[in-house]
Amino acid sequence: MRRDRILCRLDATQKRDDHQGDQPNMPKPKAVDAIGGESLCFHLLIVPVLVSGYLVGGVLAFAIPYAGVLRCITDATGRLALQLYGMGMLGASLYCSKWWSRDLAQAVEERGPPPNLLDACGYAFTIVGGGVTGVVFYIVARSGMNLLSGSGSQSAVRPGAGAVLALIGGLFHFKVEDVLGDLFDKVSKAKKAGDEAEKTSEEAKKAGDEAEKTSEEAKKAGGEAEKAGEEAKKAGSEAEQASEEVKKAG
Repeated sequence: MRRDRILCRLDATQKRDDHQGDQPNMPKPKAVDAIGGESLCFHLLIVPVLVSGYLVGGVLAFAIPYAGVLRCITDATGRLALQLYGMGMLGASLYCSKWWSRDLAQAVEERGPPPNLLDACGYAFTIVGGGVTGVVFYIVARSGMNLLSGSGSQSAVRPGAGAVLALIGGLFHFKVEDVLGDLFDKVSKAKKAGDEAEKTSEEAKKAGDEAEKTSEEAKKAGGEAEKAGEEAKKAGSEAEQASEEVKKAG
């Protein structure tokens, strides 16, 4: 009887293993599942992030210059930097809103992968980084205008144009980062090439000085050789004169 029970258990275990072997390999849970998993509800968590980006960016971009907010900041450059930062946040919020709507449509219609908690954090960091990119893009554009103008004074940029530049920097901040990276690489290569050219010029100048010094030494040696030749000619003349005197005495 006990033997029959053991055989039945072995048979059930074998059938369960065969059934699990016929099933496809299930994907392992992602690391983000331990943080909060994936769910369409996280789309609702992204909404406050986007709304906060619009509110903070709008306050910095419009309330500071037109409503007199943050009057404790009296420096004009500081207020302009905050305004540009707000415009960059608005541009980044527009960028995030576009991709949020696309992700939501894909998740609902095509049953794509739902978002997770890290997506909301990514949207928040993108909006904050868009503000920084907007300010940097304005500074780079203004510096480029100063270089193109060729004047020693700083070129004045209208507030509206500066706001548009910051908005573009935040809206296309990933492309702006790529462009700035390529520009930095080109400037570094140009500076390196200039340093190498300057080094080559110094080496050529040094070689020219050495050649001039060698030429002067050769000229000096030629003068000494000419002087030695004249002395030898004079000695020959004296020897010839002495020979004539000896001949005459003999």
